[in-house]
Amino acid sequence: MWQIGPMARFVEDLSLILPIIAGEDGLDPNTVTMPMGDPRTVELKRLRVAFYTDNEIVSPTPDTVATVKAAAKALADTGLAVEEERPERLTQSYELFLRLSLSEPTVRWMEQLLEKAGTTEPHPWTQWFMKTAHPNKRERGDLRTLFGSVTSYHSSLFAFLEKYDAILCLVWSYLAAYAMTELPTVAVRAGASPEGLPIGILIVARQWREDVALAVAQHLQTALGGWQPPQLS
Repeated sequence: MWQIGPMARFVEDLSLILPIIAGEDGLDPNTVTMPMGDPRTVELKRLRVAFYTDNEIVSPTPDTVATVKAAAKALADTGLAVEEERPERLTQSYELFLRLSLSEPTVRWMEQLLEKAGTTEPHPWTQWFMKTAHPNKRERGDLRTLFGSVTSYHSSLFAFLEKYDAILCLVWSYLAAYAMTELPTVAVRAGASPEGLPIGILIVARQWREDVALAVAQHLQTALGGWQPPQLS
């Protein structure tokens, strides 16, 4: 999962970073060695992209809606097949994400990581999370049922991506729908609010297709301006 802001200002920088950090590292058992595609060889005109402007969880402002539509148009103008459609079970994603994040195993795992790293003063956000996930408030239902619901949601999303090579939407709360799936995603600036604040869009690709996510992000960065330095008074 990639976000231009935290990791880099430009998509081409991410394309340089990916081959360095991808693959097995001898420490993380969850890493997988997969053939890595080159974003420069992706034929954009052969791609099918779905986009949506509202996940029915958090409704966007008119400016953000216009930004997503402008990004969709920029892709369509290049010859991509672009359709306005969203995954059917999208409205369940945020609740599942919160339940999974606040479950007992997740909290215990975070505690173990902090202890292993010797961290005695966690970041304020981490402290807030641990306080919010107090044992009395954690998921107490059958974890098998929770994981079953998450797996079922994954399957529905992967089935949706059988029809498309990528999904285009907003970031922030919309990201929760894909954070659980570990699908390759790239967030890139595509516009600005009337106050001059950046508006980001999210590109989601199929599993192991980081090259597609980066290729689409690269095109949108070029077409819509990408990162812009802040206007300081």
